[in-house]
Amino acid sequence: ALDRQPAGHGLRIPSGGRALQVSRTSRILMRQVEFPLLGVVLRPPDAYTTAWTALNLGFRSFLLPEMNSSTLQDALLAIISSEVSRQEVRLLGEVPSSRFLEDEELEADLRELDAISVESVETKAWQSLVKMQHQGRLTVVGVSGMHPDRVKEFLDEVEEKPAFVISDFTIYEPGGPDEARKLVSQMETLQDLGIFTIAQGLSERNKSCGYLEPLVDPHILDVAQAHSVNGHSASSAQVIDRWWLQLGGLLFVEASEMQEHLGAFEFPLEDPAM
Repeated sequence: ALDRQPAGHGLRIPSGGRALQVSRTSRILMRQVEFPLLGVVLRPPDAYTTAWTALNLGFRSFLLPEMNSSTLQDALLAIISSEVSRQEVRLLGEVPSSRFLEDEELEADLRELDAISVESVETKAWQSLVKMQHQGRLTVVGVSGMHPDRVKEFLDEVEEKPAFVISDFTIYEPGGPDEARKLVSQMETLQDLGIFTIAQGLSERNKSCGYLEPLVDPHILDVAQAHSVNGHSASSAQVIDRWWLQLGGLLFVEASEMQEHLGAFEFPLEDPAM
């Protein structure tokens, strides 16, 4: 039955030719700013240690959820301590839209960021952010915390589109509960508009997604056993990471298994595996 589906079906069954070839040095260009494909989430109270370790492993991109000055300063201090050039590193901060109206000290922090994700932003607030961007007070701006249906409505309401959308995807239904049944996925729609999709925690443990836990899904295990990393079978997490990166997405991983996630760059997935 799947073979009879039209070409270009949702992300669960990507059409041939969508498997991009990516490496550790691959970058995407958002609003003239280059971003690595794989980064690390920084959370207090271990933001400094996480950032310093990640930088020494070769990561050059960080996501700061619910960004605050303390976490940002920890990240900047880790960059200085690691002797990695600040110009090599990308910092993306998630900020609730209400903070733009209530926090007068926020703008100083924003100047230190390379990209800003505004959570659950409404149309009027977005227009104010676009004005700030045109004035040079903001850099790359995207949105997060939106249900897929709200993303569609939002894009219809605004003239200036976000540079990216951060969504909580599962590997089974990326984009929403009915995503896999649609002929065109949200990710493909965003790509057509020049908007990148960013995910985090794709392969978190004990995340059942309403079906199977991804790390023990037999389909993923079969693909993992057919690919190797440093002479050993790839892990399920590495397969999931690689699948997402080859679809053209950006990914931020949790700090607990940074070294494992880097293994996603050690093998390609062919179209049948995708």
